Amino acid sequence: MTKTAFMHYRNFNTYGLPDCKGGATVAIQPAADNKVIVSIARCNQKDVFNKKMGRTIALGRMRSYLAGKEIPTVFEVEVAEGQTMKSAVNEVLAPEMSELGLL
Repeated sequence: MTKTAFMHYRNFNTYGLPDCKGGATVAIQPAADNKVIVSIARCNQKDVFNKKMGRTIALGRMRSYLAGKEIPTVFEVEVAEGQTMKSAVNEVLAPEMSELGLL
């Protein structure tokens, strides 16, 4: 099994510091044919962001997806030659994360 990478998107307060509430954790795992599998765990704006919990949820969803279940927050992204996994995923997620105020 290949190593899973993670990305965290956070809300920021008026001082430009990460807010303790809300956010998203993204798990990324390499797949075949220059693709990666992406799983997202979003934190409610009322809840305190927790990296460990986000990773656990995102990995659980990814495992379910790999076991054949259809999970709406898990999908595949194609990685262009010369592009990193994280930059390819961020390119796809940036509009949604920006809309949520997480960029």
